[in-house]
Amino acid sequence: AEFNEVSRKLNEKRSELKKVMDKCQALEDKLQAMVQEQTDLNNEGDDCTKKLERAEALISSLGGEKLRWTDNAKQLGHDYVNLMGDVIVASGIIAY
Repeated sequence: AEFNEVSRKLNEKRSELKKVMDKCQALEDKLQAMVQEQTDLNNEGDDCTKKLERAEALISSLGGEKLRWTDNAKQLGHDYVNLMGDVIVASGIIAY
């Protein structure tokens, strides 16, 4: 009788232990998922930082292109003004 009582209590405690162990396993799984998510977010943040740095470099280099194109347009405007005279001089040289 006493053995049956002790066995019953032991089985109850094993059942409780299994519930606790299952809960611990679920928490471990959740922890692993959260750690993986943190790692993924850190990697994504690093990627965004690198993309931002490349975009800033591209924008700054394109700013230099704007200046170059503006200077080039001014030079072409000046050349266009002299174009008629250059054509007349060249025609005269060819005719001579």
